[in-house]
Amino acid sequence: MKKKLFLLVIFLNLLMLAGCIVPISRNYKNKDFTESEAEIYNEHFGFIIPYLSNNDYQIEDNYDTMFKVSFKTYHNTSSDFSSYNAKFKEKYSTLTAEKDDYDITWYNYEYLNCRIMLSLYSEDNVPTMHVLVFKWDSNNNEILKANGLNVSSSSGYYDLDFSNTLYNDVTKNNSCPTTGDVNALVIPVEFSDRLAINLGYKTKDIDLAFNSTNSNELEYYSVSEYFYKSSYGKLNLHFDVLDSFIMANHSSSYYQNITNSTEIILDEMLVKLDDKIDYNKYDSNNDGLIDAIILVNTMDIDYNVEMKWAFMTYDLIGSVYDSTYFYKYDNVRAYTYFWCPYGFLRENDEGYDNEKINTYTIIHEFSHILGVDDYYDTSYLATDTPLLNLDVMDATRGDHNPFTKFYLGFINKSKIVTTNSSVTLSLKDFEKTGDTIILANNFDESLGIYQEYYVLMYYKNEGLNDSYFKNNGIVMYHINASLRKYGDYGHNDYKIMNNNTSKYSVDGSYNNLIELVLNNKNKLYQVGDSLNDEIYDDNNTLLKYDFEIQNINDEEARIKFIYKG
Repeated sequence: MKKKLFLLVIFLNLLMLAGCIVPISRNYKNKDFTESEAEIYNEHFGFIIPYLSNNDYQIEDNYDTMFKVSFKTYHNTSSDFSSYNAKFKEKYSTLTAEKDDYDITWYNYEYLNCRIMLSLYSEDNVPTMHVLVFKWDSNNNEILKANGLNVSSSSGYYDLDFSNTLYNDVTKNNSCPTTGDVNALVIPVEFSDRLAINLGYKTKDIDLAFNSTNSNELEYYSVSEYFYKSSYGKLNLHFDVLDSFIMANHSSSYYQNITNSTEIILDEMLVKLDDKIDYNKYDSNNDGLIDAIILVNTMDIDYNVEMKWAFMTYDLIGSVYDSTYFYKYDNVRAYTYFWCPYGFLRENDEGYDNEKINTYTIIHEFSHILGVDDYYDTSYLATDTPLLNLDVMDATRGDHNPFTKFYLGFINKSKIVTTNSSVTLSLKDFEKTGDTIILANNFDESLGIYQEYYVLMYYKNEGLNDSYFKNNGIVMYHINASLRKYGDYGHNDYKIMNNNTSKYSVDGSYNNLIELVLNNKNKLYQVGDSLNDEIYDDNNTLLKYDFEIQNINDEEARIKFIYKG
């Protein structure tokens, strides 16, 4: 189901009309920020954003709920906007690019407990660059919190079912379904100065990477086989790989010198193929958006050049830059897509000349198309690594962890420990069964996976897991997927507060979305190991359960849970 995108601008206007915000407006023309205006910024935001000459701006101030600055400049080109946006990318944490109901794209950044948004659009036929900077008071953003498990259980545990909770799909704003039969389009792309035949690139290898089953030519599983296994058969991906490379309109060097080049190439490809393909085939959930497009291209690989790297992103160019490239045929349009240089199919630890086809990076990036976040620090500023590179969304290895599978709908059940004395439970092989056990100080069944808790799984060093933990044992994760509620007047949006990048949440705390809790030897829990350590949740409350690993065999682990009060 398509999730409505974040509509901050509309929401603020509704607040104004309702009288919830009384604006103090100060309009200036052709004027830089004065010293007193800079003081206002420092007082409310703690920093000053780059100013624009020819300012026309407003300060909207309600000291109980929100402080916002809005300012615009006029007669800007897309090049002006790209240059200004680049300043923000360098300085602030990148969040998302999202469209509102007027099809205007807003680029969102976060810094020091503030949100910064900027866009380029036409206002009364005048190109207008618009910047919003705002800081919410926490009272204006309801944080959904657990109120305690409202169940009784004489057995010492309770069977949770996440399929009927209140907020099942509210954080998924991607266009691709995560369960069922899904068709995806794979387009091989070449350039006049980088012909596939000259480079030895073959569409057969691309098809093997996406669709093969147990091919001896693959280093790992194909993308379709991986997700079928990881989802316990719930996600069945069908990749249509075109049987020839499609020539881009220009040379590769041409695209490297223009903004949003991959979006332009994407739309060029779709136009070229329109008379050959019915794109409705690739909109399995009927939301008007093509579920997934992958552009496997003949660019070489370079960490420092965007076009020469693998990434998932959004086709947003039509509304922001040049309507010439806005693509909509067969009543659907492109949205999420994945750009991947062919060299990643031959990736190994030493470079990109592996004899076997490699799918690790492709699986990681396709997980983004399904809506999964990175679990490493994408700003590369943090000093800790919450998952120690031991996750497919951290370092492209292994099966997805329990939270990711909860989120994607691959798993919708778990046990939660409720004993007020002790209870011994079995835990089966996670990769084969999806079996998990949850520990929590407070757990609200209606919130499902979107709250704070600890989850245990039995890891076996085989199959999809690809040896990233090196041995079998019990893995414990700390999850804080609490939701933040946006909106009013009949419209609500929800978003997970935390991630593993900024360690920042809107209520002022510094929490990771997901992190490992290992034993005192920094390893998986083995027979005889206990939790022992005093584990505190993000409310600084001591976890009220301990556990002891009593037995591990090929089929299951037996764990005794002890209530500490």
